[in-house]
Amino acid sequence: MSTANIKKHPMAVRLVAGYALLCVISVGYIIWSSVFAQGRIELAGIAIVLLGLPWSLIVTFAVLALHSSSAWLLAIGYVLSCFVNGYFLYKFGISLSSRRRS
Repeated sequence: MSTANIKKHPMAVRLVAGYALLCVISVGYIIWSSVFAQGRIELAGIAIVLLGLPWSLIVTFAVLALHSSSAWLLAIGYVLSCFVNGYFLYKFGISLSSRRRS
């Protein structure tokens, strides 16, 4: 993303920046609770799953269909689902900013 896009589509950048901040906070909470909560982290990852909807559900069903039990595969899938949602938010912000100009 170049600085020309930031100046051209500030709405898209604000949407993605807010969403990215929420994703970073939720991943940070998972790491913090796994280090300092002494094993009481059953629901620590729910925020990243909710932020990744609907793609996080697809990842979960795909892992279950493949009969895999890899927690790392789920974690990578949930983070990637946040990237996909960030991309769609950016495209949505671009369409919003172009409508505002018209």
